Amino acid sequence: MLPAFLFCVYFVSRPLFGIDFVHLDDSPFGLEDSFEYFEDSFGNLRFSQIRTLSEEGKFSSGNISSLGYTNSVIWIRLNVKNSSDRSIRWILEYQFPDVDLVEYYDFKMGESPFYRAGDGIPFAFRPVQYRNPVFPSVALPKTNKFVFLRIKSDSRIQLSFRYYSSDTFYKKVIFEQFLFGLFSALC
Repeated sequence: MLPAFLFCVYFVSRPLFGIDFVHLDDSPFGLEDSFEYFEDSFGNLRFSQIRTLSEEGKFSSGNISSLGYTNSVIWIRLNVKNSSDRSIRWILEYQFPDVDLVEYYDFKMGESPFYRAGDGIPFAFRPVQYRNPVFPSVALPKTNKFVFLRIKSDSRIQLSFRYYSSDTFYKKVIFEQFLFGLFSALC
């Protein structure tokens, strides 16, 4: 009986070895820690004011991964560059699911947040229905643009981002869901 079981497990798990693993550092832009941040102590600055502060060099840069518990609003500025000759669909993942609100501002899209996510936003209204706040975008050929995130949370604020091409992100999600399903089936 045991040899038959092992034989079945081998053939069921064999397709697993054909799946390309998505490495966590798989980032076509390579900007995971290439961001600047600004702490809005009172949380009342508008995007136009933040853009001005950004242009004046008031944002801090550094390899900081956590700001701890704070009542401040944190603004993140990301510089996205596409040096290729084609448009690239990419996805920005904020890797902390317990955040209350993350707003995505595209420098060229106006004063209002283009996307909103976080545990304070109903799941159905997220731009991508995924456990972490995720924001899709398109980088046009031979362009450079700034993207801003506004982060507000009653829990700690982590500064951990991951960039993916859209194909790589969805392959990662499919693989994760497969593993979650496999784990659930075994428990």
